[in-house]
Amino acid sequence: EYKSSLKNIEVRSIAQSHNGTIWIGTMGKGLFKYENGALTSVELPQQYASDWIYSIYPEDDKIWLGTSSGLLCLNRATITQVFPEKGVIYIELIPI
Repeated sequence: EYKSSLKNIEVRSIAQSHNGTIWIGTMGKGLFKYENGALTSVELPQQYASDWIYSIYPEDDKIWLGTSSGLLCLNRATITQVFPEKGVIYIELIPI
């Protein structure tokens, strides 16, 4: 049910990209986007899965995410984990 509604979900961050899409980061329910009048959950690949999205920063055609899994970069259809590097056991990226 929560995949298309923010009812009873704690929102941590909201940002709008240059194309008008609104990105919503939640505490425990992951990333959502609102575009063309529809709210949808953004599924992250298992290796980058993070239900805690602390911060969102849109930049050109990229969306930067500060998550409980580190810093992620969404670039169209690809997702890259920028930080932490391999071998780091645990890191949370929280905005200052």
